[in-house]
Amino acid sequence: MAAREVAALTFLAAVCLLCAAPAAAWSSSTTAHRHSLAFTAPEAASHAPGMHIVISMYQEDIMQVQQYLQRLLSIHSVAATRPRIFLYVKGGPEFFARARELSFAHEIHEVPNIGREQETYLRHVVAHYERLPQHALPNYEENMLSRLQTLFGPRTGAMGLGLTAVCTCEGHSQLWPEWGAGGFIRLREVWALAQGTLCPHEFACFHNGFLVASRARLHLQTKKLYEYLLGLFTTSADHPLRVNEFLYKHHTSNIPEEWPTFGHVMERSWNALLNCTDVNIAYSCSAVCEQEDCTGLEHCQCLDEGSPHDGVAPI
Repeated sequence: MAAREVAALTFLAAVCLLCAAPAAAWSSSTTAHRHSLAFTAPEAASHAPGMHIVISMYQEDIMQVQQYLQRLLSIHSVAATRPRIFLYVKGGPEFFARARELSFAHEIHEVPNIGREQETYLRHVVAHYERLPQHALPNYEENMLSRLQTLFGPRTGAMGLGLTAVCTCEGHSQLWPEWGAGGFIRLREVWALAQGTLCPHEFACFHNGFLVASRARLHLQTKKLYEYLLGLFTTSADHPLRVNEFLYKHHTSNIPEEWPTFGHVMERSWNALLNCTDVNIAYSCSAVCEQEDCTGLEHCQCLDEGSPHDGVAPI
């Protein structure tokens, strides 16, 4: 099953009810382009416990999706959160009906096939913004599970579960140099919306949009911003942003024409949205976990509550 076809979003949507210190205990120091975690969030009483596992499914074998979830739930730190499973089906009525038959998810939604899995993640965050659980996680990759098993903990604020790269503000990374510079010019604009600054030369990015994020990190951005980004996926064909279907795409890029480019922009934008952009994270976490033991990747994440990786990218 292709990683692009199924993306399990356990978006670690948490100010971790189990792990979050009171707001006063968080560092309140700021720089010109830093979002402090000492912010005013929705009332704690409105937060749902546990974790959301969100699956964005197209037309893959539903049994394989179920088997993947079983492996995910076999990870103790995940199972301990007593997660709720949300399945978003983009493959049409037949696949939606099959998913309902097996009924292994707490909620199953049939949604339009637009925007790759990133549209699904934004959709879920918007729908549950006021009641995000302890954690949520967007990913589908067998070789990411060991990283989750080894590194995920109560202080996890944002952690990539796939390729972690150093990206430029046009979306270029060192992982695929043959694609050349440029390609995703809207990325610098999403950065500016999220960080309130001009985009720096380079920053860490969770290249495939597979990550774990705490509710504290997700609440660094307003629901209004998530709604705006979600709405960009459904702009009309005659909208100025979609002239000639160069959707947020640089005209000199050699990135394939058929790529839904704003989905790729969003994959590279989560780090800015979650304030986890320090390039040192990318340099210490450049490889995917290909073995069961991922203990060498302990610097692969931004931690809440005074993490040494506060995610601030230099300008």
